[in-house]
Amino acid sequence: MKSQHTIDDAGRLSFPAKLREALGKSFHIIQSSEECLLVLSEAGWQEIIDRINSENTPDVAKKLKRTIDATSQEVEPDSQGRIVINQDLRRHAGLIDERQAMITGLMEKDKAEIWSVSHWEKKTQEIKEDAEVQGKLASFGI
Repeated sequence: MKSQHTIDDAGRLSFPAKLREALGKSFHIIQSSEECLLVLSEAGWQEIIDRINSENTPDVAKKLKRTIDATSQEVEPDSQGRIVINQDLRRHAGLIDERQAMITGLMEKDKAEIWSVSHWEKKTQEIKEDAEVQGKLASFGI
């Protein structure tokens, strides 16, 4: 699933009803290692926290917690299904100057991604040019 939406001047983004239902009443947005934002349900968020807490090196766990905490935001959609994305997260995803966002489900109930349209187009082009991925898709009959 993917859908394109506009971010307004207040940083509000209409979030698809189907994904809101899957993610729950509130969810977490975090910077991805790619040029997008990762959206996690409470369960998905807790999974990350649990993985960090099980880290064997306390210093590494502390650094991970600081990084995650500094680059995440909990959101709850308003009555119109909009979420407010803070400026730091929008900047990471290229959504300050570009107001068109692509929201994609990840074929997992507790995750989604938010991309700027230009970053999304770049990523999908990379996927189209990736012979290994194309070969796997072909093996699935896709």
